[in-house]
Amino acid sequence: MRNEWQTVPRLGFVYEATFSQEVQAENVTVVEGGTAEISCRLHQYDGSIVVIQNPSRQTLFFNGTRALKDERFQLVEFTPKLVKIHLSNAKLEDEGGYFCQLYTDDTHHQIATLTVLVPPENPVVEVKEQAVEGGQVELICSAPRTKPEATLRWYRDRRELKDTCVRCIENAVISIRHFLRFLPFS
Repeated sequence: MRNEWQTVPRLGFVYEATFSQEVQAENVTVVEGGTAEISCRLHQYDGSIVVIQNPSRQTLFFNGTRALKDERFQLVEFTPKLVKIHLSNAKLEDEGGYFCQLYTDDTHHQIATLTVLVPPENPVVEVKEQAVEGGQVELICSAPRTKPEATLRWYRDRRELKDTCVRCIENAVISIRHFLRFLPFS
């Protein structure tokens, strides 16, 4: 916070005003492999130190100067009102809270949460064994690597069929396997 003496016109008295410096950050969502734009808005900025850190609290930029050698991070704008960085080729490991910090007499910070989406790959359908008329057959539909979880449904003659779903979560990415068993007609 910064204090300044102000004079009220025509009344002739002096008062002390407090100007609060603030920082604002917005959450960001990006598709894996895309470019994320992380912005920090500065209010009442007086030239104090501005630091941007990744979720591991490593400093990316210190007053507009690159501090981390990861070239995927680029400083796009550094003005008294806005600090904007781009993260290209976003990976799931980049997900988390990015700290926008303004160091004044009081330290102000905001966290911009980066969410990385992983679109599902094309589903894969497997037949466990050769289908024989009158016999049973098991079909498996898989959607590997999806975030958020993909929805898989089986249909026969435009009617949805009930199935068994198995979810496997690894490093926040979901793999789904749906099992469908056709029994012989009686």
